[in-house]
Amino acid sequence: MALILSLLAVTACSIRPYLSEANAPPRLLTEGWQTRWGDSPLDGEGIPVWTYQDLQSPEWTPVSRIVNLSPPNAERFHWLRIRLPGEYWSDPIVFLPRTFLHIQVYLDNRLLYNYGEMKPDHSNRFDSFVSHRIFLPPDYQDKTLFIRMFTDVPRLNGIEGIVFLGARESLLPHLAQNDLGTFTTGVFCMLIGFFVLLTCLDRKNRKPYAALSFGTFAVFGGLAYLVRTYTLTWIVYAPAFWYYALFSSYFLFPAALVAFAEQIIGPGYRHFIRRLWQFHLIALPIVLGLDISGIVLIPQLFGPMRLLWALDTLTLLTAGLLAAIKGKYEARVMLLGIGIFSALSLHDMFGAPTGVWLMPAGTFIFILLMGYILYRQFTENSRRLQVYSRELEEKSHRLEEAKAELEEYSRTLEHKVEERTREVREKQAQLIQSSKMASLGSLVAGVAHEINTPVGAISSMNDTLMRAVEKLKNDLESCLAENRDEKAGILSSLQVVDDANKVIASGTDRVIEIVKRLRSFARLDEAELKCVDINDGLEDTLTIIHHEIKHNITVHKDYGGIPRISCYPGRLNQVFLNLLINAKQAIGGKGEIFITTYARDGRVFVEIKDSGEGIPQEKLDRIFDPGYTTKGVGVGTGLGLSICYQIIQDHRGEIKVESEPGQGTTFTVILPTDLEKRLEASEQD
Repeated sequence: MALILSLLAVTACSIRPYLSEANAPPRLLTEGWQTRWGDSPLDGEGIPVWTYQDLQSPEWTPVSRIVNLSPPNAERFHWLRIRLPGEYWSDPIVFLPRTFLHIQVYLDNRLLYNYGEMKPDHSNRFDSFVSHRIFLPPDYQDKTLFIRMFTDVPRLNGIEGIVFLGARESLLPHLAQNDLGTFTTGVFCMLIGFFVLLTCLDRKNRKPYAALSFGTFAVFGGLAYLVRTYTLTWIVYAPAFWYYALFSSYFLFPAALVAFAEQIIGPGYRHFIRRLWQFHLIALPIVLGLDISGIVLIPQLFGPMRLLWALDTLTLLTAGLLAAIKGKYEARVMLLGIGIFSALSLHDMFGAPTGVWLMPAGTFIFILLMGYILYRQFTENSRRLQVYSRELEEKSHRLEEAKAELEEYSRTLEHKVEERTREVREKQAQLIQSSKMASLGSLVAGVAHEINTPVGAISSMNDTLMRAVEKLKNDLESCLAENRDEKAGILSSLQVVDDANKVIASGTDRVIEIVKRLRSFARLDEAELKCVDINDGLEDTLTIIHHEIKHNITVHKDYGGIPRISCYPGRLNQVFLNLLINAKQAIGGKGEIFITTYARDGRVFVEIKDSGEGIPQEKLDRIFDPGYTTKGVGVGTGLGLSICYQIIQDHRGEIKVESEPGQGTTFTVILPTDLEKRLEASEQD
């Protein structure tokens, strides 16, 4: 819309030289107006008699202004008349910008124009934003133009603005040229306002109250200017929109100006200033509600609104003066701008006798002064930015150095964290497994003890029974020496008892051996070094898992002549148990396990080989990592081999693995024979 009006204004200026020379420029009708209150009686043909009789009545009084006159006794009807000049215009037209409210126009006693009904109507308030164009007959010269007006609000009457007379083809360009200053000011203010408001969107980390309030002031101030242009209301017929747009702007742009001043002035009257613009915002919906409901029309509140604007001006001038006295430079510049803007605005609000509008000039001056403040702040910020930039470069250089050091620390720390995490996981896994094995040892020891007692009784009684049977056989041989047949039968029965006793004795010895192995394996919580035979530890472990491997797996043992070594036997049994269980699980069904022990170069070697499926080469490097397992879900936890690795490390030994898919896996445990000496040497270091 603003662009269209700009083009119209430019067009008006450009086509003016090409208008018909027979027509004079449009003429502004400012002098010769007379007014009369009340309403004229009608003759028999319905024509008001005031248009042709009693024309010299003293009730027709000259006036210098034709808007907001003082009506007697709240009179709603109001007449205006003016004698038209003798100049000639082809296709003549009279332009009335805004009238309050409904009108009839007569040329002498001839009705030319009628708008609205001459009776109260709440919707009449929008008609003040309707531009009227009255087409005159060719013989209008030196005749009297009568305007009969009706208003709902007696104090709001007459014609607001300027009345033009001219040719139809030249009137609109002339109006556009006449509105050029007001229109330019409005467009300039709105563009500046929208630009400032858009910049607020990018200021995410700051509170852009000053920019927001200034942008709002500029937008609604510019809107107020645009609504007051005659060309706009001529082209765009939207009286209700123009009505609320103008009066809303009258509330919002002063509120935004006060809010902007609050940000610039700073402490002082800040609390009162804030309450002032908040009052504007609260009053606006209340006034709109009263207007829409028809209780009080917005134009009736012009008096209180002007007093509120005067209070705004006085408050800002006082607060600005105090801030300027305290030495705030921005307040001084703003005080000058507000002073000029307010003075010129009040000049227009309370009526300028010359009809010259100074508010646009005040707005331009105010915007320029605010721009100077922004420029000064920008310059200062630019200088600070250069200083900050140099400091930032220095800090950036130091930061790069610190970053390099930090990266080095980070790599070292990451390595230490990984190492420490691995140690913690190993310790946790070892503690968990040790706890399990300790519980198992306690259970095995308890079971071995419980079995040992009845087995001892059975062995003792079986020995007694065997001696008794032997004695009985000797006695029978002496007693039945002569009766050979009877002797042979009894001896045959005693031989059966003797064979049964031998079987019981063999089974009892086997149970005693198993109990012995169980009690030996149960030494899991022994913390002291002991000198033991590794072969015995392997036998103890095989005894524990005998029930799992006796049906499907054949164990081949090749125990060499190895010396007794110092070690933690319970923990080594835990290693052998894990390796044998892993071998059994790797085989899955029927298979073989080969156990070989031998001594070489002051070390003892234990090889445990299975005929299982083997381990892929890419997984061999990770099998000792805590949590890593090659078994399926629910079969292994990935803790067994990591615990074995840690136990062998504690024995200052090694554990190696060789495997090929489909060829089985071989674990080799290498233990030193002088562990006690090595531990003493480590403590001394």
